[in-house]
Amino acid sequence: MKREIQIVDSKNPRELVKRIREALRRWYATVSVKELAVNRALVAEIEAFERLLSGAEVVS
Repeated sequence: MKREIQIVDSKNPRELVKRIREALRRWYATVSVKELAVNRALVAEIEAFERLLSGAEVVS
């Protein structure tokens, strides 16, 4: 819970994007290799979200 509060309280947009990206990567690190191999829609969504965050980092 404390980590979530830190993400919300961040005033620096770059830091906020960085923390969101780290949280996302911690989450999809828990997804099994088998799931990633068979669920192409999930992989596409993860890739799209990574691209979105990359674009947000450049803008901020």
